Formats: sequence, structure tokens, C-alpha cells
Amino acid sequence: MADFIETYSNLRNLLEEDLFDNENRNKLLFTTIRELKNCWPDEDIEELISQLQDYPWRVKKIYEYLQLDDETLSEEIEKHGFSLIFLDAKTFLSDEEQEDVLSKFYNLAYESKNPKISAIDRVVAGKLKKIQRINKSKEPKTNIEVLISKLNKLPKHHWEILLNEGKEWEVDDRFIKILKSLTKPKSLIKKSDSEYVIDMFKYLIEKRFIDKINSSDKTELTKKLAFNSLIDAFTEYAKKP
Repeated sequence: MADFIETYSNLRNLLEEDLFDNENRNKLLFTTIRELKNCWPDEDIEELISQLQDYPWRVKKIYEYLQLDDETLSEEIEKHGFSLIFLDAKTFLSDEEQEDVLSKFYNLAYESKNPKISAIDRVVAGKLKKIQRINKSKEPKTNIEVLISKLNKLPKHHWEILLNEGKEWEVDDRFIKILKSLTKPKSLIKKSDSEYVIDMFKYLIEKRFIDKINSSDKTELTKKLAFNSLIDAFTEYAKKP
């Protein structure tokens, strides 16, 4: 066990040395990784973490990447100095995205007198954040989000009609304040108010305060458009699972 802990400590020091494109370090790194693989004890990883007194994430990742064959290990050391963060990120990056990260990393290394492996960690972090933003924008909206989006697109004069009607219905002051705010330019339903607004409109539709208007009476045209647009949006919302 003493040999294992010492070898692990040597590897940790090499990883923290943070030198990129250093031939001596790369050779020693390869040798130390292979030595660590040969002496890694057959014990529970959680028990080893407490003995090694290192970050759990790093211990687990080192153990995972010890399994690389010699050729792959040499390639990874040469490409990026064996950055655990980049190795881990490869699971989430396409081949093209990996090449983009490496290209940016090499440009940073070229411009530096003392290139650091940690530079690739910052490039990876930026790439993953960008991917996360793209994926988030592609995520399908929930039914509530779709409905709120439709309500936010209603003309402002529809909200004025609903505000005036709401005062007649003697609804909650909170609802009146929301309706009043929505008559203003560029105002939107706040996320914190979304469920409340939907519940209130569902109640008003259910109790027929807001009802479908089929009359051709021109004096009710604006009210008809406001009510019918609202009911259409909630009817479509109700159909979705």
C-alpha cells in the first residue's frame, strides 16, 4: 500500500506541475501512470480516496484513465499533457469540437513562453458552456411555457379589455395588478406569476366569466377578439399531455 500511495503522489505532482510539451515530464508521466496501474490495489474506490487524501473526482478519473492502452496513453499525453478535464470532456464533445478545443489550446501554447496544460481546461470550460447554451435553446418548451409565450403575444389593447372586465369581476388585487402591468409596452408575464395567471384564467373560463363570443355585434368586436384569443390559447393548452 505504501508503494501505491507514493506512486499516486508522484503522479499527482506531475499533473499539478502543469507543464505542456515538456519531453522529460511526458516520459516520466507515462512511466508513472503505468507503475500506478500495476500497483493499484483491489479495494473499494471510496476507501482509497480517504487514504490518498485527494479530490474524489481526480482519484476516480485517474483510475478510469489508467485503463488506456499504451498507444492511446502516449497520444493523450502528447496531445494535451494528460489533462483530466479534457479527457473527461471528450465524452460530451464531438470529434470536430475536440479538434476545435485542441486548436485553440495550441494557439494559446504557441503564444506563451511557458505553455500551461491548465490552459486547455479553460478552453474546455468555454466550449462546454457554449454547448450547454445551445442545447438549452433547443430544449422543447413545457406546455406552460408555450401558453405563456402565446399570452405574451396578445395585443396590449386585449389586456386593457381584460383589465376593465377584471375590475367588474372583483378578482384578486394581485391579478388586477398583473393585468394592469400587461397593458404597458414591452411588458411580459413574469415567470414567478406564470402558474398563478394560468390558474386564474382557467378559473375565469371555467366559471364563464370569459366565454366564447360568436356575436357579430361590432360594439363587442375588441372584447370578442380578446376573449376568443384567450380561449383558443387555453383550449390548445388543454389538449396537450
